[in-house]
Amino acid sequence: MADNSWEQFAKTFNKLSKDPKNIDLWLAVDSWCCELSLQEKLKLQSHQITQNIKEWIGQPWIIKTAHIFYKKFIAEQDKKRVNFLQTFVNSNNTRELSEQEFTAISQLLVRQEKTMVVLIAFILTGIGVLLSFLESSYILVLVLNAENNQTLINNLKNNKKITSAIWEDIYTSTEALWMGDQAKFEQTKLNTHFASPETNQPSEYDVYFVQMKLSEYETGFSESAGSLERSDAFEELTNIEHEVISISPRLSIKNTENSYLYR
Repeated sequence: MADNSWEQFAKTFNKLSKDPKNIDLWLAVDSWCCELSLQEKLKLQSHQITQNIKEWIGQPWIIKTAHIFYKKFIAEQDKKRVNFLQTFVNSNNTRELSEQEFTAISQLLVRQEKTMVVLIAFILTGIGVLLSFLESSYILVLVLNAENNQTLINNLKNNKKITSAIWEDIYTSTEALWMGDQAKFEQTKLNTHFASPETNQPSEYDVYFVQMKLSEYETGFSESAGSLERSDAFEELTNIEHEVISISPRLSIKNTENSYLYR
């Protein structure tokens, strides 16, 4: 397994080192993000990984660690360059270099520079992905039917979580939902419902919006999940860390007219 992992890394590293755009550090980071996002176990989209890296890259300890690695790598690369040039000069008796020879040396040095950038980008990307696992959380928004569910709403307000006693009632009362990270949550404008005034014309179709923070990504809450997987995800809430952050006032069904919500 370890050999396979190393072979995969070497293959990807060589691939990215040959890409001219990866002489730029941030483009190299983006390239690693794209490669990492292909790994199903990460369950992260490329832009999410990139966002986490750019958010944390300014932290002093990350810069210090990366700089130490950079200096060590530079020193090693300088040794290789000196040895290569010394060998070349000795073998050619210090004669003037031909255009082809000069081009060959230049291309080698450029490849070494690009290799260095790609390797540092890999280290920074790894730090960013690690921090995303340590710091990331997901927002789950449930739209619950308000009719005859006041007891459920009170339970959520008091306990701040979904317990084994109510998960099934929450599941059957959910009319729509959405899950994503904090940045996407703000883009959906779903956060505006929690500050909306209560409806002054109660109806049997009214709803409550419930905002929750999850410590794990639950595929059963994704838009593509089937009914069985969705039901399992609601039950799994009783086993994972989560918190009810906010519950909206009773609102009109019209508030569910949001393209980000799904059934």
